Amino acid sequence: MRLSLRTLTQNWQLKLAALTLAILLWVVVSAEQITTQWIPVPVRVATRDPEFVVTGGPIPEQVEVRFAGPGRELWELALDRPVLVLPLTDVERENQVFVLDPRSMVRIPNGLSVTPLDVRPSSVRVLTQRVVTREVPVRVRIARRSRERYVVLDTPQVSPATVRVTGPADRVEALDAVVTEPLDLAGADSDFRVAVPLDADSLAGLRPSIRSVEVSGRVDRLVERIIPSIRVAPVDGAAVVPARVDVRVQGPARQVRAVDPASLTVSIAGDSVPDPLPPQGATAPVRVGGLPAGLTAQTVPVVVRLLPPNAEPFPDTAPPAAVPVPEPPR
Repeated sequence: MRLSLRTLTQNWQLKLAALTLAILLWVVVSAEQITTQWIPVPVRVATRDPEFVVTGGPIPEQVEVRFAGPGRELWELALDRPVLVLPLTDVERENQVFVLDPRSMVRIPNGLSVTPLDVRPSSVRVLTQRVVTREVPVRVRIARRSRERYVVLDTPQVSPATVRVTGPADRVEALDAVVTEPLDLAGADSDFRVAVPLDADSLAGLRPSIRSVEVSGRVDRLVERIIPSIRVAPVDGAAVVPARVDVRVQGPARQVRAVDPASLTVSIAGDSVPDPLPPQGATAPVRVGGLPAGLTAQTVPVVVRLLPPNAEPFPDTAPPAAVPVPEPPR
């Protein structure tokens, strides 16, 4: 046993070098030997039919391709990740199944002498839709801050009033309008004319014929005015408390300033008066009449109390103290 161990360890450096050389030689020979290997390959779709657009897929997104070539180059190919490109040239229908041809569709990195032989699965499904074009009206969006401070009089004029939109049929047909980016009216004069871009986010994936429109119109500042002590129309068989209310009018500055207090009326809806009127009375909302179109109004308070004619008024039914409100600037 001692002799055998001595024999094994004698000239061990030369023996280790010989073993290493043999392994390297085997690796080199194996690397150059022609073999085959299945490698996962992603599928990419190249749309070349202008009448269709890809909306999903391919399904599956990755296939396996069997390559033949030297082992060394197959290892490099597995690291470089080749791609299978599926060209869509003549789409016959939506959501079509396409057969894969690895020899013509697989893109092999330059310098590698490998050959694609087979693919599994042999086909993929691509979700497509027909491309359509349709005229869609343009709707102007006013920025929130501008809506709080300004009033656009009448309807803004848009030029052009419609836009041709091209894209997948379901999205184009679902459009009821193309909206603009929010229009900021800060600093606008009584008449304005401005170029406003179309909202790009709402048109993602669609192709509009233009990117902006011209919007023009008339604008006025939004103001509020309180007209004090307007008499509430009397109600038969009841006392109205308070008998007078303030009216808060809101709208375009020019129209608000032009309101004549004598033209306003405040009344109680007939169907809000209980019959018979209970001894403790009842509350009823009031409404404002005689208001020009384009203005809104609210009374202060918004309800009054109806009491039997001989009833004592409740302590909390006295008219509120008038709060002076300055006239809107001219």
